[in-house]
Amino acid sequence: MKRIVLTALTTITGIVLLLGVKSQTGAPGLATLAAPGAGSGSTATKRTSAPRATPTPTATVTPTPTGTPTPRKKKLTTKKKSSTSKAKATPRKVTHPRVTPKPKPKPVTRMKVAGQTADTPYGPVQVKVTMLGHRITDVTALQLPGGNQRSSEIAGFAAPQLRKEALSAQSAHIDSVSGATYTSQGYITSLQSALDRAGA
Repeated sequence: MKRIVLTALTTITGIVLLLGVKSQTGAPGLATLAAPGAGSGSTATKRTSAPRATPTPTATVTPTPTGTPTPRKKKLTTKKKSSTSKAKATPRKVTHPRVTPKPKPKPVTRMKVAGQTADTPYGPVQVKVTMLGHRITDVTALQLPGGNQRSSEIAGFAAPQLRKEALSAQSAHIDSVSGATYTSQGYITSLQSALDRAGA
């Protein structure tokens, strides 16, 4: 840049000096005229104004574009994982739901209970009931009317039917056997008292 400016100034100075030398060495702008008040033979030189030299345009210096700055490459730095970030995960405690134990079933008790003796016109009637828990499993006749052969036949005929009805009904609510009304009433009365004693 400085070199260009110096060159331009040198050029301008040279041009000015050349123009000045030309004007002093009989340039067309000088004329020799006799002064009006001077004697003969005396001459006066009148300097005519020389035409001004038109300045030559200086060369404009266009700045050379500088190169576009190249972006700096960033260094890829890998972050080191801190040892603290690798904290060991503590295992979670597995909580199992509490299981409530089922109540144990009560043992089924087996018992035999005899009912009260029911008196009938043809003799006493008493039965024994066998219970398994609250279930009637058997009814046994302990006493049946047997004063005569007819009463024994009626009682022997009625007792199996009354037992079958009692096991089917699981209670003393049974019907009387036709032709053995007294024996049936005594059987039902003794059976109900046995069930009451057994707590059924």
